[in-house]
Amino acid sequence: MKKIIITLAALSLVGCFGPSDEQKQRAENACKEFVIDKLESKYTHEAHVFDTYTKDGKIVVEVGYRYNEDYKWKRDGDSYSVRICVHDEEKGTISIPSVFQMGQWKK
Repeated sequence: MKKIIITLAALSLVGCFGPSDEQKQRAENACKEFVIDKLESKYTHEAHVFDTYTKDGKIVVEVGYRYNEDYKWKRDGDSYSVRICVHDEEKGTISIPSVFQMGQWKK
């Protein structure tokens, strides 16, 4: 029994259980705001989180967004475009990977 408790404590220290729900929620909110800011919020109609997962010790959030009618390059239909956002809470950074880095962060 003592071994099990020590093992569980060690696993939680190295983050094997992943981020808490609170950490995920903070990452989702920060990423939604970040994506909208990067995409000129005056043209962005809405943003929605499609998925949240952990990869390489960071929280990855897939943010879908739609443009409003005023955006000159708006595509027909109501489909979402998706951006991957990488949130590193430890370093306090948020980034949107380039096209060349997307494969590294996909699920």
